[in-house]
Amino acid sequence: LLSTASGLGGLSVCAELESQLSKLQSFTKVRLIFVNALPGVARTYNSMTSKEEQARMFDKALEGFVRWYRPDAILIACNTLSAVYPETQFARSAKIPVVSIIDVGAKMIAERVKAIPTSSVLILGTATTISSGMYEQKLGMLGVPSTGIVTQSCQLLESEIQADPNSDVVGNLVEVYVGQAMEKIGNPRTGTVFVGLCCSHYGYS
Repeated sequence: LLSTASGLGGLSVCAELESQLSKLQSFTKVRLIFVNALPGVARTYNSMTSKEEQARMFDKALEGFVRWYRPDAILIACNTLSAVYPETQFARSAKIPVVSIIDVGAKMIAERVKAIPTSSVLILGTATTISSGMYEQKLGMLGVPSTGIVTQSCQLLESEIQADPNSDVVGNLVEVYVGQAMEKIGNPRTGTVFVGLCCSHYGYS
């Protein structure tokens, strides 16, 4: 099983996956591999100029992963890469299962929102994740009305967390983006607001 992400964030997902697999003991032996799909420290997917460039870069990574490691399945443990994946050539011809963290995340969020009818959801994510509209699409398919979904793009936050999750810059960015999100939600508000940290970097901060 190969798990991939664009940087630090996916490591926490891979660690949790390893823990759960150990508890389940459904398999006699599992070879779990984490591979970073980030092209370089200064070249992130969110800094690329077009969807086409993002898709080409991720395509090369996925083709390399299959060639080098021959996995039975791939987990995309990154919301940004999950948003890019449908645009890749690999997605059109994949011969092994590919699981997207957006599919998993949307199901988890929908379960919580539907359990409390008066609730709404705030999706915090990278520019790529938010602009893709995939969370709104997936949540809508799972019965969450669009009126109950607010999204907030947190530009550069994942890169700053990668550099230092406890820095003042990260703290300031979190404050700014949460403030902007709360303005969208409005005040006074009623009911529960579920917050989706829809970038695997965010949990570090």
